[in-house]
Amino acid sequence: MDGASENLGARAQRSAADLSDRIDRIWTGKTHLDGLEDPGTIDEVRRRKTELADDIDEEWANLVLLALWDSRRGEKDEIRAHAKNALCFLAAKNTYGSSRSLDDLARLVSLCLMEHEYRSEEIGDNWRSDEPGGYVVIDISGAGLPTAVDVRALFDGFEKNLQSMCRVVSLGVDPACLFSAEQFPHLSKIPAKGPGKQIWRELLLRLWVLMLLSMPDLPGEDGIVMIPDGSSFQLALEGGEFIVFQKEEVESCLSLRKGSGPTAYPVVRSGGRLWTSRWLLMDSIAPWLCEKIEEDKGLRQVAISQPFEDEVVEMFRDHGFEAGPVNDKGVWITGDGESRRHHLSDERIPGQIDVLAEDKTRKQFILMECKSMYPMAKITGIAEKLRLEYRVDDSGQPEFVGFEWRNKLRAKQEWVERALGMKCDFTAIVVEGVGYVSDSETETDIPLITKDILGKMLEAL
Repeated sequence: MDGASENLGARAQRSAADLSDRIDRIWTGKTHLDGLEDPGTIDEVRRRKTELADDIDEEWANLVLLALWDSRRGEKDEIRAHAKNALCFLAAKNTYGSSRSLDDLARLVSLCLMEHEYRSEEIGDNWRSDEPGGYVVIDISGAGLPTAVDVRALFDGFEKNLQSMCRVVSLGVDPACLFSAEQFPHLSKIPAKGPGKQIWRELLLRLWVLMLLSMPDLPGEDGIVMIPDGSSFQLALEGGEFIVFQKEEVESCLSLRKGSGPTAYPVVRSGGRLWTSRWLLMDSIAPWLCEKIEEDKGLRQVAISQPFEDEVVEMFRDHGFEAGPVNDKGVWITGDGESRRHHLSDERIPGQIDVLAEDKTRKQFILMECKSMYPMAKITGIAEKLRLEYRVDDSGQPEFVGFEWRNKLRAKQEWVERALGMKCDFTAIVVEGVGYVSDSETETDIPLITKDILGKMLEAL
């Protein structure tokens, strides 16, 4: 890193520390800034954000906000969250200002918080409860991402896994032969060809850049760091061959861009160079992998949905249930072999069933639909999928009418009960990817629960 670039990074980190202190003081009421008065509407918040962002020097702000994001690593830190939102907002704008005022940046981050609060109020209106003080909590965190388990396993055996990825990328070796489904439940399902080919190459690129940033002559171990400049990067393979990443590929695959989640792309351009931090780049891999899998519907089914359904089946089996899916022919599959295939009915099934479980001791049946949420989607979209739906009856009272997930599962439940000649003792939708708790779930016959809640219910049996 040349002296000018090193000074640029050091200045950005000092500015980030100052900005962090200013925002803390604003949010605790110790400092007042004009332009943060109650806007009254979310549209006014957005107008102020746009006007302010148009005046800000984007490249300067990119580096300061990146340094602020990197420095606030505490769990559920609001300043970190809205520094990322401010970065995204600047990336989406098409004008270039000249302001390098930290007060302007503090205003922008604060307006991002205001917008979030207004959206939270709108989301809250989608839930209704007869009880005073009703509540709903939607919790999204990196640890809850489906792909987080794969990334932890990648770093547990970094050198060996890096070599395995090189074989996948250069030779097209089947990933299932190199990455066990137990350690890598999602990554092992991504093919080396077709829609998975680019994912493996970009994953290898991310890990290779992390290795470059770990070179002992690079400063900034605990802060932002500049990605080494060069026309290309070469990764040597066994046998004397190379995998080559061009400079343009590095930037296009890693840089924050319009419409992408900031956590998955923690690289910004400033001063003509690319900047990130080791910690942010490492932290980006699980959300990036989720986002890439989500882009292909077929890949999502194989690499995300199916592993979750398999996991829920195993949870029931581990607690003594006979459990498995029911296919579109009405066959309940509770294990390997023909003896574990049970034809339930010739009646047309209204859709495949993810999990049907029987407790033979208690003679009880449980029906489960598994939904792996895409946690990087817009929070309003996530809330729309989770919420209960109501209509107002003739007396003006809210009446629960369900929503698509529950209505479809209810039809499957009715089919199962006709096929078995008995009632299901419990029917629910189990979700992963987000934490979700709502008092309104006690009001419906088909509640929506998290995987953790399901685990506790099975332990209590």
